[in-house]
Amino acid sequence: MEDHILTIFNSDTGKWEQMLYSKAQQLGYLGVRPTDAVQKPKPKPPTTSIKSTVVKHMSATGVNCKCGKPIDSCSDTAEDDYCSLYCHRFYTENHKKIPLSDSKHHKNHPMKYPPIEQSCDMCGNTFNLGYNDSSGRNRSRFCSRQCYFELIGSRRHAKKKWIILRILDQRGPLTSGELGRIMDKFDTKGNARVIGSTMRPWIAKGWVDRYDAGVSDKFGKKLQLYELVYDGPIGQMIHPNYTAKI
Repeated sequence: MEDHILTIFNSDTGKWEQMLYSKAQQLGYLGVRPTDAVQKPKPKPPTTSIKSTVVKHMSATGVNCKCGKPIDSCSDTAEDDYCSLYCHRFYTENHKKIPLSDSKHHKNHPMKYPPIEQSCDMCGNTFNLGYNDSSGRNRSRFCSRQCYFELIGSRRHAKKKWIILRILDQRGPLTSGELGRIMDKFDTKGNARVIGSTMRPWIAKGWVDRYDAGVSDKFGKKLQLYELVYDGPIGQMIHPNYTAKI
């Protein structure tokens, strides 16, 4: 067959080009008419897939509770090392997991976190803290909303006073600086002067103990530790209907 010229569209340049039949044959353009020859598509380079590793329950800060949950904005604000009051008590009080049920049909004996009894900060009645509770009962300090609002609305600055006592109750002896840092997470500012004046009547009644921390701040001033020693519902240290009777 005589060598003749084909018109081929070059998709790389976007232009029509003329090419000899023999060259088109070498490039693999066979069985085509001169006017509709199409350039053979180039094979696509192999793609390299990148697999991403997702760590379950990893927090934005990289700090996780012992249970594996992240410690973040959804956690109990009074805590630094645990995601909730439940986990704080579970691990510090050495509670143990219990069987999911007594059924003999449960293979491998799956375990679950047990309910933990908690006293209401207002009325003193007990209720159960749960590990996975969408209602926030895993960090609740009140048996009901009624008790919460009764305390918060009982007097001026009642919520700030309750936050201070709650932190002391959960975190143990703390200096005013440590208290203030944790209070900032509640969007409640607390400095040494405010905390000292708030503590004064409780110290006078023997409900809070204050003693030397054995260390000084950067200015050389000796730091004081505050420790909650009152063993009743902390809300009753604030509510005027109870403070006069205690």
